[in-house]
Amino acid sequence: MKRVFCILFSALILAGTLCLTSCGSKESATLRVFNWGEYISDGEDGTLDVIAEFEKETGIDVEYITYANNEELYAALSNGGITYDIVVPSDYMFERLYEEGYLQKINTENIPNYKNIADIYKGIFPFDPNDEYSIPYTVGMVGVIYDSGIVSDPPENWDLLWSEDYAGQILMFDNPRDAFAIAQFKLGIDVNSDNVNDWKQASDELRRQKKVLKRYVNDEIFDIMEDGNAAVATYYAGDFLTMKDENEDLEFFYPRNEQGELITNQFIDVMCITKNSTHVSEAEKFIDYMLREDIALANAEYICYASPNKTVVENPDYIFSKENDEYAYNILYPPELDGSKPFNHSLMFRNQKQEIINTMNYEWSSIKADGGNTVGIYVTCGIIVAVLAAMMIIKVYTKKKRKIDEAYYNLS
Repeated sequence: MKRVFCILFSALILAGTLCLTSCGSKESATLRVFNWGEYISDGEDGTLDVIAEFEKETGIDVEYITYANNEELYAALSNGGITYDIVVPSDYMFERLYEEGYLQKINTENIPNYKNIADIYKGIFPFDPNDEYSIPYTVGMVGVIYDSGIVSDPPENWDLLWSEDYAGQILMFDNPRDAFAIAQFKLGIDVNSDNVNDWKQASDELRRQKKVLKRYVNDEIFDIMEDGNAAVATYYAGDFLTMKDENEDLEFFYPRNEQGELITNQFIDVMCITKNSTHVSEAEKFIDYMLREDIALANAEYICYASPNKTVVENPDYIFSKENDEYAYNILYPPELDGSKPFNHSLMFRNQKQEIINTMNYEWSSIKADGGNTVGIYVTCGIIVAVLAAMMIIKVYTKKKRKIDEAYYNLS
Protein backbone atom coordinates (compact mmCIF):
# COMPACT_ATOMS: atom_id res chain seq x y z
CA MET A 1 0.00 0.00 0.00
CA LYS A 2 2.84 2.32 0.92
CA ARG A 3 4.46 1.48 -2.40
CA VAL A 4 1.29 2.38 -4.30
CA PHE A 5 0.96 5.58 -2.27
CA CYS A 6 4.56 6.52 -3.04
CA ILE A 7 4.04 5.94 -6.75
CA LEU A 8 0.87 8.04 -6.75
CA PHE A 9 2.54 10.78 -4.68
CA SER A 10 5.53 10.85 -7.05
CA ALA A 11 3.22 11.07 -10.04
CA LEU A 12 1.39 14.01 -8.48
CA ILE A 13 4.68 15.81 -7.78
CA LEU A 14 5.84 15.20 -11.36
CA ALA A 15 2.56 16.45 -12.79
CA GLY A 16 2.68 19.53 -10.58
CA THR A 17 6.26 20.21 -11.61
CA LEU A 18 5.41 19.92 -15.29
CA CYS A 19 2.43 22.22 -14.81
CA LEU A 20 4.50 24.84 -13.00
CA THR A 21 7.25 24.55 -15.58
CA SER A 22 4.76 24.99 -18.40
CA CYS A 23 3.09 27.95 -16.74
CA GLY A 24 6.41 29.50 -15.83
CA SER A 25 7.63 29.08 -19.38
CA LYS A 26 4.59 30.92 -20.69
CA GLU A 27 4.97 33.77 -18.20
CA SER A 28 8.69 34.14 -18.83
CA ALA A 29 8.34 34.23 -22.61
CA THR A 30 10.30 37.22 -23.87
CA LEU A 31 8.77 39.63 -26.36
CA ARG A 32 11.45 41.10 -28.64
CA VAL A 33 10.73 44.65 -29.79
CA PHE A 34 13.00 46.13 -32.49
CA ASN A 35 12.67 49.92 -32.72
CA TRP A 36 14.57 53.10 -33.54
CA GLY A 37 16.92 54.49 -30.91
CA GLU A 38 15.49 57.19 -28.63
CA TYR A 39 12.01 56.34 -29.86
CA ILE A 40 10.12 55.46 -26.68
CA SER A 41 9.69 57.03 -23.26
CA ASP A 42 12.32 55.30 -21.12
CA GLY A 43 12.07 56.85 -17.66
CA GLU A 44 14.82 59.41 -18.23
CA ASP A 45 14.44 62.71 -16.35
CA GLY A 46 11.35 61.55 -14.54
CA THR A 47 9.45 60.42 -17.64
CA LEU A 48 7.40 57.23 -17.70
CA ASP A 49 9.38 54.04 -18.33
CA VAL A 50 6.96 52.55 -20.85
CA ILE A 51 8.65 49.15 -21.11
CA ALA A 52 8.96 48.68 -17.34
CA GLU A 53 5.32 49.64 -16.86
CA PHE A 54 4.19 47.15 -19.52
CA GLU A 55 6.18 44.36 -17.86
CA LYS A 56 4.69 45.29 -14.48
CA GLU A 57 1.12 45.35 -15.76
CA THR A 58 1.24 42.19 -17.90
CA GLY A 59 4.02 40.02 -16.49
CA ILE A 60 5.45 39.81 -20.03
CA ASP A 61 9.21 40.30 -20.31
CA VAL A 62 10.39 42.62 -23.07
CA GLU A 63 13.78 42.61 -24.77
CA TYR A 64 13.97 46.07 -26.34
CA ILE A 65 16.55 46.37 -29.13
CA THR A 66 17.27 49.44 -31.26
CA TYR A 67 18.55 50.22 -34.75
CA ALA A 68 19.81 53.40 -36.42
CA ASN A 69 17.96 53.35 -39.75
CA ASN A 70 15.56 51.38 -41.92
CA GLU A 71 18.34 49.68 -43.82
CA GLU A 72 19.79 48.28 -40.60
CA LEU A 73 16.35 46.93 -39.71
CA TYR A 74 16.06 45.26 -43.10
CA ALA A 75 19.53 43.72 -42.82
CA ALA A 76 18.70 42.27 -39.42
CA LEU A 77 15.49 40.63 -40.65
CA SER A 78 16.92 39.40 -43.95
CA ASN A 79 20.05 37.93 -42.35
CA GLY A 80 18.03 35.79 -39.95
CA GLY A 81 19.45 34.91 -36.55
CA ILE A 82 17.47 36.70 -33.86
CA THR A 83 13.69 36.44 -34.17
CA TYR A 84 11.97 39.74 -33.51
CA ASP A 85 8.28 39.99 -32.67
CA ILE A 86 7.59 43.69 -33.28
CA VAL A 87 9.37 46.04 -35.68
CA VAL A 88 8.73 49.74 -36.40
CA PRO A 89 9.70 50.52 -40.02
CA SER A 90 9.07 53.72 -41.92
CA ASP A 91 6.58 53.74 -44.79
CA TYR A 92 8.83 52.65 -47.67
CA MET A 93 10.57 49.98 -45.60
CA PHE A 94 7.22 48.70 -44.35
CA GLU A 95 6.20 48.28 -47.98
CA ARG A 96 9.37 46.34 -48.74
CA LEU A 97 8.97 44.06 -45.71
CA TYR A 98 5.35 43.48 -46.69
CA GLU A 99 6.19 42.64 -50.30
CA GLU A 100 8.99 40.27 -49.33
CA GLY A 101 6.87 38.38 -46.81
CA TYR A 102 8.53 39.37 -43.54
CA LEU A 103 5.27 40.38 -41.82
CA GLN A 104 2.03 38.77 -40.70
CA LYS A 105 -1.48 40.09 -40.29
CA ILE A 106 -2.51 41.89 -37.11
CA ASN A 107 -5.90 41.08 -35.63
CA THR A 108 -7.22 44.53 -34.73
CA GLU A 109 -10.04 42.89 -32.78
CA ASN A 110 -7.35 42.19 -30.21
CA ILE A 111 -6.29 45.85 -30.29
CA PRO A 112 -9.29 47.84 -29.03
CA ASN A 113 -7.20 51.02 -28.74
CA TYR A 114 -6.83 51.04 -32.53
CA LYS A 115 -9.91 53.26 -32.36
CA ASN A 116 -7.61 56.02 -31.06
CA ILE A 117 -5.85 56.38 -34.42
CA ALA A 118 -7.09 59.46 -36.30
CA ASP A 119 -9.00 58.67 -39.50
CA ILE A 120 -6.49 60.59 -41.64
CA TYR A 121 -3.86 57.98 -40.76
CA LYS A 122 -5.99 54.90 -41.30
CA GLY A 123 -5.66 53.04 -44.59
CA ILE A 124 -2.70 55.19 -45.67
CA PHE A 125 -1.08 52.42 -47.70
CA PRO A 126 -2.84 51.31 -50.91
CA PHE A 127 -1.43 47.78 -50.51
CA ASP A 128 -2.71 47.61 -46.89
CA PRO A 129 -6.00 49.59 -47.01
CA ASN A 130 -7.43 47.99 -43.86
CA ASP A 131 -4.25 48.26 -41.76
CA GLU A 132 -4.00 44.49 -41.54
CA TYR A 133 -0.22 44.58 -41.38
CA SER A 134 0.55 47.93 -39.77
CA ILE A 135 -0.52 50.24 -36.95
CA PRO A 136 0.61 53.91 -37.09
CA TYR A 137 3.10 54.95 -34.39
CA THR A 138 4.43 58.41 -35.29
CA VAL A 139 4.19 60.85 -38.19
CA GLY A 140 6.21 63.86 -39.23
CA MET A 141 8.09 65.74 -41.90
CA VAL A 142 11.65 66.73 -42.74
CA GLY A 143 12.63 70.39 -42.60
CA VAL A 144 15.54 72.82 -42.50
CA ILE A 145 17.22 73.94 -39.28
CA TYR A 146 19.30 77.09 -39.24
CA ASP A 147 21.17 79.17 -36.69
CA SER A 148 19.56 82.62 -36.70
CA GLY A 149 22.76 84.09 -35.28
CA ILE A 150 24.50 83.16 -38.53
CA VAL A 151 21.72 82.99 -41.15
CA SER A 152 19.33 85.86 -41.74
CA ASP A 153 16.32 85.96 -44.09
CA PRO A 154 16.81 82.43 -45.47
CA PRO A 155 14.92 81.36 -48.61
CA GLU A 156 12.37 78.89 -47.28
CA ASN A 157 13.27 76.22 -49.79
CA TRP A 158 16.05 73.68 -50.31
CA ASP A 159 18.39 76.22 -51.95
CA LEU A 160 19.76 77.13 -48.51
CA LEU A 161 21.50 73.75 -48.30
CA TRP A 162 23.42 74.58 -51.47
CA SER A 163 24.29 78.17 -50.53
CA GLU A 164 27.94 79.12 -50.98
CA ASP A 165 27.39 81.87 -48.40
CA TYR A 166 27.56 79.15 -45.74
CA ALA A 167 30.16 76.88 -47.33
CA GLY A 168 31.71 74.59 -44.75
CA GLN A 169 28.82 75.21 -42.35
CA ILE A 170 26.11 72.99 -43.87
CA LEU A 171 25.07 69.55 -42.61
CA MET A 172 23.36 66.93 -44.80
CA PHE A 173 21.65 63.61 -44.07
CA ASP A 174 24.05 60.67 -44.04
CA ASN A 175 21.60 58.26 -45.61
CA PRO A 176 20.79 57.95 -49.32
CA ARG A 177 16.97 57.87 -49.23
CA ASP A 178 16.64 61.21 -47.44
CA ALA A 179 19.57 62.83 -49.25
CA PHE A 180 18.34 61.87 -52.73
CA ALA A 181 14.81 62.97 -51.87
CA ILE A 182 16.01 66.45 -50.92
CA ALA A 183 17.82 66.80 -54.25
CA GLN A 184 14.73 65.48 -56.06
CA PHE A 185 12.38 67.87 -54.28
CA LYS A 186 14.76 70.72 -55.12
CA LEU A 187 14.77 69.76 -58.80
CA GLY A 188 11.05 69.05 -59.00
CA ILE A 189 11.58 65.31 -59.56
CA ASP A 190 9.20 62.64 -58.26
CA VAL A 191 10.83 61.13 -55.14
CA ASN A 192 9.36 57.76 -56.13
CA SER A 193 10.39 57.92 -59.78
CA ASP A 194 11.13 54.60 -61.50
CA ASN A 195 13.34 56.35 -64.06
CA VAL A 196 17.04 55.69 -63.44
CA ASN A 197 18.00 58.97 -65.12
CA ASP A 198 15.99 60.90 -62.52
CA TRP A 199 18.10 59.37 -59.77
CA LYS A 200 21.30 60.13 -61.65
CA GLN A 201 20.19 63.73 -62.06
CA ALA A 202 19.63 63.92 -58.30
CA SER A 203 23.07 62.36 -57.83
CA ASP A 204 24.64 65.16 -59.87
CA GLU A 205 22.90 67.72 -57.67
CA LEU A 206 24.26 66.05 -54.53
CA ARG A 207 27.77 66.12 -56.00
CA ARG A 208 27.36 69.83 -56.62
CA GLN A 209 26.28 70.29 -53.03
CA LYS A 210 29.21 68.41 -51.57
CA LYS A 211 31.69 71.27 -52.04
CA VAL A 212 29.76 73.45 -49.54
CA LEU A 213 29.12 70.76 -46.92
CA LYS A 214 30.70 70.59 -43.51
CA ARG A 215 29.81 66.88 -43.23
CA TYR A 216 27.12 64.23 -43.58
CA VAL A 217 25.38 63.46 -40.30
CA ASN A 218 22.94 61.28 -38.46
CA ASP A 219 22.36 61.73 -34.72
CA GLU A 220 25.64 63.63 -34.28
CA ILE A 221 23.68 66.58 -35.65
CA PHE A 222 22.37 67.21 -32.13
CA ASP A 223 25.74 68.09 -30.63
CA ILE A 224 26.86 70.10 -33.66
CA MET A 225 23.76 72.29 -33.93
CA GLU A 226 23.21 72.62 -30.20
CA ASP A 227 26.80 73.86 -29.77
CA GLY A 228 26.46 76.35 -32.63
CA ASN A 229 29.08 74.61 -34.77
CA ALA A 230 27.11 74.72 -38.03
CA ALA A 231 24.83 77.23 -39.71
CA VAL A 232 22.38 75.05 -41.63
CA ALA A 233 21.15 71.46 -41.43
CA THR A 234 18.25 69.26 -42.42
CA TYR A 235 16.53 66.83 -40.07
CA TYR A 236 13.22 65.66 -38.65
CA ALA A 237 10.90 68.27 -37.16
CA GLY A 238 10.53 66.56 -33.79
CA ASP A 239 14.27 66.42 -33.28
CA PHE A 240 14.54 70.14 -33.99
CA LEU A 241 12.54 70.88 -30.83
CA THR A 242 15.05 68.85 -28.81
CA MET A 243 17.92 70.87 -30.29
CA LYS A 244 16.18 74.20 -29.72
CA ASP A 245 15.90 73.41 -26.01
CA GLU A 246 19.71 73.58 -25.94
CA ASN A 247 20.23 76.43 -28.43
CA GLU A 248 17.56 79.14 -28.60
CA ASP A 249 19.12 80.64 -31.75
CA LEU A 250 17.98 77.66 -33.82
CA GLU A 251 14.99 78.12 -36.12
CA PHE A 252 13.13 75.84 -38.52
CA PHE A 253 11.03 75.82 -41.68
CA TYR A 254 9.42 73.37 -44.07
CA PRO A 255 10.62 73.92 -47.66
CA ARG A 256 7.91 74.99 -50.08
CA ASN A 257 7.84 75.81 -53.77
CA GLU A 258 6.81 79.13 -55.34
CA GLN A 259 3.16 78.10 -55.13
CA GLY A 260 3.46 77.53 -51.38
CA GLU A 261 3.21 73.76 -51.71
CA LEU A 262 5.28 71.50 -49.49
CA ILE A 263 8.33 69.96 -51.12
CA THR A 264 9.58 67.68 -48.37
CA ASN A 265 9.15 64.15 -47.09
CA GLN A 266 6.01 63.38 -45.12
CA PHE A 267 6.60 60.13 -43.28
CA ILE A 268 4.76 57.64 -41.13
CA ASP A 269 6.35 54.94 -38.96
CA VAL A 270 4.27 51.87 -38.18
CA MET A 271 4.24 48.98 -35.72
CA CYS A 272 4.27 45.53 -37.36
CA ILE A 273 4.39 41.92 -36.23
CA THR A 274 6.99 39.78 -37.98
CA LYS A 275 6.15 36.61 -39.86
CA ASN A 276 8.38 34.55 -37.56
CA SER A 277 7.03 35.94 -34.30
CA THR A 278 6.38 33.22 -31.74
CA HIS A 279 4.59 35.57 -29.35
CA VAL A 280 1.77 37.02 -31.43
CA SER A 281 -0.67 37.38 -28.54
CA GLU A 282 1.91 39.24 -26.46
CA ALA A 283 2.81 41.40 -29.47
CA GLU A 284 -0.84 42.42 -29.93
CA LYS A 285 -1.06 43.29 -26.23
CA PHE A 286 2.03 45.47 -26.56
CA ILE A 287 0.69 47.30 -29.62
CA ASP A 288 -2.65 47.89 -27.90
CA TYR A 289 -0.78 49.17 -24.84
CA MET A 290 1.23 51.60 -27.00
CA LEU A 291 -2.04 53.04 -28.35
CA ARG A 292 -3.50 53.59 -24.89
CA GLU A 293 -4.07 57.27 -24.13
CA ASP A 294 -1.62 57.66 -21.24
CA ILE A 295 1.14 55.62 -22.93
CA ALA A 296 0.74 57.33 -26.30
CA LEU A 297 0.91 60.69 -24.52
CA ALA A 298 4.09 59.75 -22.65
CA ASN A 299 5.76 58.61 -25.87
CA ALA A 300 4.67 61.67 -27.86
CA GLU A 301 6.00 64.05 -25.23
CA TYR A 302 9.27 62.19 -24.83
CA ILE A 303 10.27 61.74 -28.47
CA CYS A 304 8.76 65.08 -29.67
CA TYR A 305 7.25 63.67 -32.86
CA ALA A 306 3.72 64.28 -34.08
CA SER A 307 1.27 61.61 -32.99
CA PRO A 308 -1.38 59.94 -35.16
CA ASN A 309 -3.22 59.16 -31.92
CA LYS A 310 -6.14 61.57 -31.59
CA THR A 311 -6.34 61.14 -27.81
CA VAL A 312 -2.88 62.74 -27.62
CA VAL A 313 -3.65 65.74 -29.80
CA GLU A 314 -6.98 66.33 -28.06
CA ASN A 315 -5.53 66.00 -24.55
CA PRO A 316 -5.46 69.44 -22.81
CA ASP A 317 -2.42 68.34 -20.81
CA TYR A 318 -0.36 67.54 -23.93
CA ILE A 319 2.71 69.77 -23.61
CA PHE A 320 2.83 70.37 -27.39
CA SER A 321 -0.84 71.29 -27.74
CA LYS A 322 -1.72 74.57 -29.41
CA GLU A 323 -2.86 75.97 -26.07
CA ASN A 324 0.28 74.97 -24.17
CA ASP A 325 2.97 75.62 -26.78
CA GLU A 326 1.75 77.19 -30.01
CA TYR A 327 5.26 77.43 -31.47
CA ALA A 328 5.94 73.69 -31.02
CA TYR A 329 2.42 72.80 -32.16
CA ASN A 330 2.87 74.68 -35.43
CA ILE A 331 6.15 72.83 -36.03
CA LEU A 332 4.73 69.38 -35.29
CA TYR A 333 1.24 69.89 -36.68
CA PRO A 334 1.26 72.17 -39.73
CA PRO A 335 -1.99 72.09 -41.75
CA GLU A 336 -0.69 69.07 -43.65
CA LEU A 337 -0.53 67.02 -40.43
CA ASP A 338 -3.27 68.41 -38.19
CA GLY A 339 -6.06 66.55 -39.95
CA SER A 340 -7.40 69.55 -41.85
CA LYS A 341 -5.90 68.28 -45.11
CA PRO A 342 -5.78 64.77 -46.60
CA PHE A 343 -2.53 62.87 -46.38
CA ASN A 344 -0.31 63.76 -49.35
CA HIS A 345 0.89 60.45 -50.77
CA SER A 346 3.23 62.18 -53.23
CA LEU A 347 5.39 63.31 -50.30
CA MET A 348 5.65 59.83 -48.81
CA PHE A 349 8.47 57.47 -49.76
CA ARG A 350 7.47 54.25 -51.51
CA ASN A 351 9.51 51.10 -51.94
CA GLN A 352 11.56 51.11 -55.15
CA LYS A 353 12.28 48.35 -57.62
CA GLN A 354 15.68 46.73 -57.19
CA GLU A 355 17.22 48.52 -60.18
CA ILE A 356 16.49 51.88 -58.57
CA ILE A 357 17.75 50.75 -55.15
CA ASN A 358 20.98 49.53 -56.74
CA THR A 359 21.40 52.80 -58.66
CA MET A 360 20.77 54.89 -55.57
CA ASN A 361 23.20 52.89 -53.43
CA TYR A 362 25.90 52.92 -56.12
CA GLU A 363 25.58 56.66 -56.72
CA TRP A 364 25.57 57.37 -53.00
CA SER A 365 28.73 55.36 -52.42
CA SER A 366 30.35 57.18 -55.32
CA ILE A 367 29.32 60.58 -53.96
CA LYS A 368 30.69 59.79 -50.52
CA ALA A 369 33.97 58.52 -51.97
CA ASP A 370 34.39 61.33 -54.49
CA GLY A 371 36.73 63.91 -53.00
CA GLY A 372 35.58 65.74 -49.92
CA ASN A 373 34.70 69.05 -48.41
CA THR A 374 37.23 71.39 -50.02
CA VAL A 375 36.95 73.98 -47.27
CA GLY A 376 37.32 71.35 -44.58
CA ILE A 377 40.33 69.80 -46.29
CA TYR A 378 42.14 73.15 -46.58
CA VAL A 379 41.53 73.92 -42.91
CA THR A 380 42.56 70.44 -41.81
CA CYS A 381 45.68 70.47 -43.98
CA GLY A 382 46.63 73.86 -42.55
CA ILE A 383 46.30 72.49 -39.04
CA ILE A 384 48.38 69.45 -39.98
CA VAL A 385 51.16 71.60 -41.43
CA ALA A 386 51.20 73.75 -38.29
CA VAL A 387 51.28 70.71 -36.04
CA LEU A 388 54.09 69.10 -38.05
CA ALA A 389 56.11 72.33 -37.94
CA ALA A 390 55.63 72.56 -34.20
CA MET A 391 56.70 68.95 -33.81
CA MET A 392 59.89 69.52 -35.78
CA ILE A 393 60.76 72.50 -33.59
CA ILE A 394 60.12 70.48 -30.48
CA LYS A 395 62.24 67.65 -31.83
CA VAL A 396 65.15 69.99 -32.62
CA TYR A 397 65.18 71.77 -29.29
CA THR A 398 64.08 69.07 -26.89
CA LYS A 399 65.29 65.93 -28.69
CA LYS A 400 62.07 64.22 -27.65
CA LYS A 401 59.80 62.10 -29.78
CA ARG A 402 56.10 62.69 -29.78
CA LYS A 403 53.49 60.13 -30.79
CA ILE A 404 51.09 61.43 -33.44
CA ASP A 405 47.46 60.46 -33.11
CA GLU A 406 46.77 58.73 -36.41
CA ALA A 407 43.05 59.43 -36.11
CA TYR A 408 43.86 63.15 -36.38
CA TYR A 409 44.97 62.68 -39.96
CA ASN A 410 41.82 60.89 -41.11
CA LEU A 411 40.61 63.24 -43.82
CA SER A 412 37.77 61.06 -45.07
